[in-house]
Amino acid sequence: MDHYAPAGGVWDVAGLDASIRFVLTLVVVMDASPATDAHAANALADRIREMADRWMQGKVNTIGEATLGDVLRRVMMALVDQLWSEQAERLQHLKRQIGNRRLPRHRVVAEFGIEAFALFKSTMRNFRHEVTAHAMRLGLTVAPAISPMDAVRSPDFRVGNCR
Repeated sequence: MDHYAPAGGVWDVAGLDASIRFVLTLVVVMDASPATDAHAANALADRIREMADRWMQGKVNTIGEATLGDVLRRVMMALVDQLWSEQAERLQHLKRQIGNRRLPRHRVVAEFGIEAFALFKSTMRNFRHEVTAHAMRLGLTVAPAISPMDAVRSPDFRVGNCR
């Protein structure tokens, strides 16, 4: 929010709208020439939060809290696995890059630590972003139960038909 609507600064309404639509999949009506004070930015952030909370509560009501929690845990574990692999690759690259800088020995470890922590913070920010985006896009439907005999009677069922 601070990036798109800084208190006392010029708001990037188009960028904020695009980000909200991409990450949260919500349409938030905003003024084309918004106020630039901190109160207006906080009010907009609260309105976006309330809309996102209502959207997620609708998912909980539709899917069920236990099912949604299980699916989100699985999504988060897959994201941790993916982002951790990417982080390991970035750290290997950083290790080579710092080795090529011809720094004194006592500066190599300190420099690596500083830059590795910055990469970790970026990974954590990406994780929060991705989890939020996946959670907002998540949609499950419960398929009606079909008995084995109904499946056999279906026009799509043919012996030897492998689709």
